[in-house]
Amino acid sequence: MKALPTLTLAVIVPIVMAAPTALAQACAYQALEPGVGKILVGSATMDLGEGDDPLKPQAWQGPVVFTHADGTSCTVDPDISLVERPLLTDGQRVIVSTYSGSERRVHFLDINNCRILWKSSPFSGEVSLTPQALRLGTRTHKLGSLCIPSAATS
Repeated sequence: MKALPTLTLAVIVPIVMAAPTALAQACAYQALEPGVGKILVGSATMDLGEGDDPLKPQAWQGPVVFTHADGTSCTVDPDISLVERPLLTDGQRVIVSTYSGSERRVHFLDINNCRILWKSSPFSGEVSLTPQALRLGTRTHKLGSLCIPSAATS
């Protein structure tokens, strides 16, 4: 029997080095001016329901409804009512502030399917937003990878 030559194969495995991620992601939310309660948001129209004043409303009773360019629509959970400013969007999500008595809540809504992506605990005080964090009264919530709150800090 004749010996066959030995064949050696080298397998080259590429090593991928992950680039360091940015320390803070900037979320590009912009304020919405609701006018009398109907607003163009991305490719949808958001209807906030009846306003407290027909000419210059400050609050809307809901329900919040999104009507899409193809004519389909969805209604947000009816508990999201008594909507007030600020209203903010990044084109995919809408942030709405609601109140009941002296307590406020903030909700992050998905424009496409009306899902509530995040809601705050009740709080008192002002709402403010930076590209990395949402401040509700005295609590600050960091915005995560989907530009919705992921963690709270005092």
